Amino acid sequence: MAEKKTQMKTIREKSVGAVIFRRANVGGKQKILYLILHYHIHDNYWEFPRGGMEKDENETQTALREIREETGLKETDLKFVGGFRAAMHYFYTLEGTRRSKDAVYFLAESKTDVIKLSAEHIEFKWLDYDEALKMFKFENARDMLKSAHDFLAAKGF
Repeated sequence: MAEKKTQMKTIREKSVGAVIFRRANVGGKQKILYLILHYHIHDNYWEFPRGGMEKDENETQTALREIREETGLKETDLKFVGGFRAAMHYFYTLEGTRRSKDAVYFLAESKTDVIKLSAEHIEFKWLDYDEALKMFKFENARDMLKSAHDFLAAKGF
């Protein structure tokens, strides 16, 4: 008798956030520093601020809400860089359920370095490109940073 395979249920999710950067004078040299957050819920990893879309929100509204909730940065603290919208897709399993996740990122410059973390995070860092790349556990986060960094370079930042 053939064994019956059970198929794991898959839930679709969408999250939106931003690669946030600021310009800073580091050792007498102008540099771009990227904000990364240390997540500890469900796993232990560094990532950009982002979160799930709520009913009746568009992507920009979600990004602004999640950035505010996770970092304390308000819309007036940020300037979004036009023309950058990057998406990634991946799968993961949480509590026995397979999840299909679409994550969308914008690019925003922060006018401040003051961050107020949410309970989801245990720390944050403002790092230059090379330092930030080393912190990421997941390849898709490194790819997102590369895309944002290349976009800024092409725009003359």
